[in-house]
Amino acid sequence: MVLPDIPKPLYEQLENEIRNHIISGDYSYGKKIPSEKTLMEKFGISRVTVRKAIDNLCKDGLLEKKQGKGTFVKSVKIKDRLDSIHGFTDSLNKNGRWPRKIIIEKSYKSPDERIRRELKIDADELIIYLKRVLLDGGSPYMIDESFYSAKKFPGLFDKINNKSSTYKLLEQDYQTCLAKSYKEISIVVADKLVQEELNCSIDEPLFYIHKIVYDVDDNPVQVSNMKVLGTRVTYSIESIEGSSYMNHTVDPQS
Repeated sequence: MVLPDIPKPLYEQLENEIRNHIISGDYSYGKKIPSEKTLMEKFGISRVTVRKAIDNLCKDGLLEKKQGKGTFVKSVKIKDRLDSIHGFTDSLNKNGRWPRKIIIEKSYKSPDERIRRELKIDADELIIYLKRVLLDGGSPYMIDESFYSAKKFPGLFDKINNKSSTYKLLEQDYQTCLAKSYKEISIVVADKLVQEELNCSIDEPLFYIHKIVYDVDDNPVQVSNMKVLGTRVTYSIESIEGSSYMNHTVDPQS
């Protein structure tokens, strides 16, 4: 909402309004935003004010103008580090982006042998299974399947929702300090189920990441399997060799 009687300049208010629409997914990546005339009429502001707000958002890399077509939400690749233990939400938040999470399934399950072994739990123990789709700017880009010990984290099941950060819950409610992670990464292609969940094409290249997160005592905390659109994400790894630093970028389409 743009209000003329508050101290913040009108163009800044409009910038925030458009940003919020992008964050919520109302204006999704690659889609056209309302015209200057529509924004002028909707908020009762001048064309100069609208243009200044749009120009600033273009400079910030959120919008782009296309000659003769209008102004569109710019589709920017998400950048994340493979050598970080932080979740996608934390990585995006640090870059000024606020993704949404939608829980597809949350249930108690009996683990298969691999998950049981990696979580180091007994055969008769149940796990918390969490499947979510992550969206950035209203567009889905990742399916995340996570597994936690129900015995080790009593009550966690009820605390998890679309707005919660599971890592923050583990750290704050269970005093679990996340210390390191092990990741295996490979390239797969989308099947019919992933096509529906990520709104992508069949056989589109995906990053498949299998991750185990450990606490400071080297105990496994979480196992997860992630399928990530290669067209939306770029991963980097920073390694040290002597006194030099090397930055490696992973691209599934190269």
